[in-house]
Amino acid sequence: MLACPPCPTPPRNPFSLPRLRQRLLALDGALRDAAEPGPLLARAAALGRSGDPDPRHGRRVAALAGALAGKHGLPASFAVELASAAELHDLGKVVLPRSLLVKSGPLSVTERQRVAMHTRVATWLFGEARHPVLRLAATVARSHHERWDGGGYPDGTEGDRTPLPARIVAGADVWDALTHDRPYRPELGNGEAAALVRQMRGTALDPAVVDALLPLVL
Repeated sequence: MLACPPCPTPPRNPFSLPRLRQRLLALDGALRDAAEPGPLLARAAALGRSGDPDPRHGRRVAALAGALAGKHGLPASFAVELASAAELHDLGKVVLPRSLLVKSGPLSVTERQRVAMHTRVATWLFGEARHPVLRLAATVARSHHERWDGGGYPDGTEGDRTPLPARIVAGADVWDALTHDRPYRPELGNGEAAALVRQMRGTALDPAVVDALLPLVL
């Protein structure tokens, strides 16, 4: 069994990280046996929302990621799976104190390092899951903060070395963050957000993802 990663603080979740991992593995087994996975995936999504102070963020990112997958010519069945996986992209944030997630000012270097830990925590939480959606969620949760130019985290992968599902969710995540209130700034209008996303094309974000994203949201 994988060792639990070092956590910056005790998890905010009402159960410990090992217990949360056990719940995910139990869901994984049930999903692999289920004729109708919808209710079980809804339970998984509820766990994903436990790591985010905005409980609707995951759903919005999921919907946009599914639409982006379709724009990339990926099969409709995969787009549905990616939407379900994207709801879990921030699950690792259960290790972070709410005070840090809702901080209105800039983060210190130490605080940024603490926030970055959530991607590795998610890898451990999903570690032994085998259902396709949960395996996809593991990929997305680990790598959606990678950058096209290699300057992201946790692995510093560059270009298409970051898995396409994570690059798609990264674009959806950025758009949702820009166009909704965040603790450190109010929401931006679509025009201003689009201008910022264009600046990220080929630096933070996959150019192909940006090219697919903007016609969807404007």
